[in-house]
Amino acid sequence: MTDLIETLLWLNRQEGKRLSLTSVSLGQLITQLMQDLRYLSFGKAVEVIVNTDDTEPLLPNTLCRIIMTNLIRNALQHTAEGRVTIAQSGCKVTIENYCNSDTFDAEDLGFGLGLELTKRLITQYEWHYQSTGLGSGRKVSVVFGDGSIDGTDEVANDGLASSSTR
Repeated sequence: MTDLIETLLWLNRQEGKRLSLTSVSLGQLITQLMQDLRYLSFGKAVEVIVNTDDTEPLLPNTLCRIIMTNLIRNALQHTAEGRVTIAQSGCKVTIENYCNSDTFDAEDLGFGLGLELTKRLITQYEWHYQSTGLGSGRKVSVVFGDGSIDGTDEVANDGLASSSTR
């Protein structure tokens, strides 16, 4: 509920308002959020695969945390049995969830209020967002900021770190 309220407050911020930028390790943020949200996969046969790099672009830290929390929570909540994959490279994060459950319900793939509010928040800050239904899951991608590390056109692609849990 707190995340929902925080998302709504950010949506009501004045558009165009300058955000404070700091160096954000998206890989570390994802790792921390996976630890914080791991309870959502307890008691489920869900494999979680995380691939990140050590890119640290200049981004609004709190806004990135809100968006990533909503996207990761959504994927974990809407996968009863199957796989959740989180891939981060540079400023791009892609989250996919596949549900193998016999009780699969196309209406329960994670396209509810959380994703809609997250989409509106990303759009408000003119970042790239894409959400695609996969038949038995969903793929969501976001490119934070302008896709560059320090405001230039170059995007570093450092070595990827990978982990898998079940």
